[in-house]
Amino acid sequence: MSILRYMQPARIRAKLMALSHQHPVDTLIDSLLVPVRQRLKLDQNTSLVISSMLDGLLIDCVALFLAEARKKNGKETLLVGWSNEDRTRLWLEAWRLSQRGWHVNVLAEPLESPRPELFPGQHIFVWTGRAATPLQEELLSHWQEQGFSIHFHGQIKRPDPWCGSGLECWVTGESGSRI
Repeated sequence: MSILRYMQPARIRAKLMALSHQHPVDTLIDSLLVPVRQRLKLDQNTSLVISSMLDGLLIDCVALFLAEARKKNGKETLLVGWSNEDRTRLWLEAWRLSQRGWHVNVLAEPLESPRPELFPGQHIFVWTGRAATPLQEELLSHWQEQGFSIHFHGQIKRPDPWCGSGLECWVTGESGSRI
């Protein structure tokens, strides 16, 4: 937090880049970046300015990480925010997917309802930032039955037999594989 108080973008960017080489992306996102962003949002004064700057730097760094990931073998996918306004977190999730072998294109604006028919032949991940609602799960199944390659990417916050009762785990991929 102290590095953020100085409001020096170059130092913050350098620290983010260094951390990305020292720690797994899941650890950085879940144990550092999300908690710091949540803490900054608690204070309505100066923290909003710091939070905004951090979000801009995170998106900037993630864009670089996504470009680097494209130099490796991988499959193309589109990441769509579904009823979630946290654009920075969407970019962080794109980074997470890129570390799993995906070349991620991010739809910058979240949608109230994804329309997979607008992206024919493309693989699509949807991200809600929370467990999918029953309606979202129903729509996702409906689209998949229609032949669209659309899958949920996100955290399960309900008991999952694969992860263990009451534990959270990440679901991603065409097979719904747990991570």
